[in-house]
Amino acid sequence: MLNFAKKNIMEAIVVIPKSKAHFNLIQSLIKEIGEKSKVLSDDEIEQLGLLNMMKKVDLTKTVSRDKIMKNLEV
Repeated sequence: MLNFAKKNIMEAIVVIPKSKAHFNLIQSLIKEIGEKSKVLSDDEIEQLGLLNMMKKVDLTKTVSRDKIMKNLEV
């Protein structure tokens, strides 16, 4: 696990290669220039997407309990 907090890094780059060849090229370039990287699992990518969506939610709007319960009914 990379520990970015200790290095005072404020930004990161996320790259989604189009092919396995591009993936390998990018990974070898990162290694060659001496930077650290982490390959994310599908679950980690999904968690980042959900986190990003949660950050964009409008917290000023409310929904009644009845409406929530109705939507949860099977």
